Amino acid sequence: METTPEHTRGFRLSKSREKLELAAIMLQKSHYGEAVRYSYLSMFYAVRMLLLEEGMDSDDPAKIIKLAERYFEPSGWSALDLGALLAEPEGPAREGMVISRDKAEMFYGKALEVLSRIEKTETAAQP
Repeated sequence: METTPEHTRGFRLSKSREKLELAAIMLQKSHYGEAVRYSYLSMFYAVRMLLLEEGMDSDDPAKIIKLAERYFEPSGWSALDLGALLAEPEGPAREGMVISRDKAEMFYGKALEVLSRIEKTETAAQP
């Protein structure tokens, strides 16, 4: 089955939203490690949407990290090292790591910001 770039963008956008919703649920349930993991996955899917716009879609983590750094760092979005987070295979909340509510809320907020930026880029690109 062949997929179009529009289908792939829609899939990644829906996955990013889905993971962000799951992060919010985990925050409400005080499952902070899971909230961070889902926030990370939301950012991962959102950033991968940019690869489509660059005409270089890939699941290569190095390309995804490079794009994330190039997209977010010049705009002063440096409160969170997104490249470093995406480089960690299991995300920023490793097994056994204690995550505070504040840290989980910070990651959720950053994931929401990433998705919002990507959605604005998507909306602006629509004819």
